Amino acid sequence: MKNLPPPPIMAAIAAMLQPYGIDAQKLLQEEDKSIKSNQPQWLSPRTIEERYCLGRWSIYRLIRSGNLKSSKLSSAKSGKVLVDADSLRNYLASKEYIPEAMNSVTTHKEITGEAK
Repeated sequence: MKNLPPPPIMAAIAAMLQPYGIDAQKLLQEEDKSIKSNQPQWLSPRTIEERYCLGRWSIYRLIRSGNLKSSKLSSAKSGKVLVDADSLRNYLASKEYIPEAMNSVTTHKEITGEAK
């Protein structure tokens, strides 16, 4: 459960649900499990293009290089290719970074010396 509300909000939610016999923590854990189970295991390159803004040729390059696990549905040359969703998530997570320039962002007012 990555996106839990802050503790004061969780306490308020628990207090509101307590008269009804509902455990907020348990409810959120069950919701988290159901969300994970509904995610597809395999994605088409078109779906990856739409969701993650990766180009089609980049996807196929990543498959050929072994960075993404894939499966071909038929032995035909033009058979449908599917990509393992977990390998895609792992690849994208390994490429997340904040450029050094983003750590020291300055505003226009700071550059020109104007008052804040």
